[in-house]
Amino acid sequence: MAIFYHYTAFSNLRSIFKGGEDWREPGLRPLRRFLSLHFASATNLPDQAHANAIFGVLEPFPKTWIAEDPFLSGKSHLEESVRLPRQGLVCLECHAPDDHVFVTERAVFFGEERISVCHKSQEERDNFLIKARIAYWEKRVPYAHYLQQEDRYELPEVITFGIIPPSQLKIKKHYGDRSAFLEDLTAHKMCL
Repeated sequence: MAIFYHYTAFSNLRSIFKGGEDWREPGLRPLRRFLSLHFASATNLPDQAHANAIFGVLEPFPKTWIAEDPFLSGKSHLEESVRLPRQGLVCLECHAPDDHVFVTERAVFFGEERISVCHKSQEERDNFLIKARIAYWEKRVPYAHYLQQEDRYELPEVITFGIIPPSQLKIKKHYGDRSAFLEDLTAHKMCL
């Protein structure tokens, strides 16, 4: 069983654990596309690359995700990727079958090459994003395989395409507001 962590707004918990207006069955649902449809024709990737997915991390505060990144104006990748609602954020511990969970390298969207194309033509920036999206898809490996491989990703991101039922979810931490999350994030940064 794969274990990973997913952040969501406190306001989503009712529909996750009890069902909601949009769907009757409860569960954590894949709501954001793995890769957006922008550049879909240029990447020639299979349809699943553009399917909705659930995104997470291998631990609540992964070291590489909480280190400040100059490219993100000093923010961390976790801070940048977690949509911080004004009120109430929850870290869910998710359990899903190994064969439905993948790990990929989010760092393909960052680094020196991205910095070098920032001041170039729109075509060069688009080409970088096309290459990064292809690499993001191609670097995904099954969760169990990733844990056994020696070479670890710089920013490992956990992906699953299926619904996770409430029985396989546990509230790991509840933050009353965004400042409580940012305080916890800062405390973890200080331990680096």
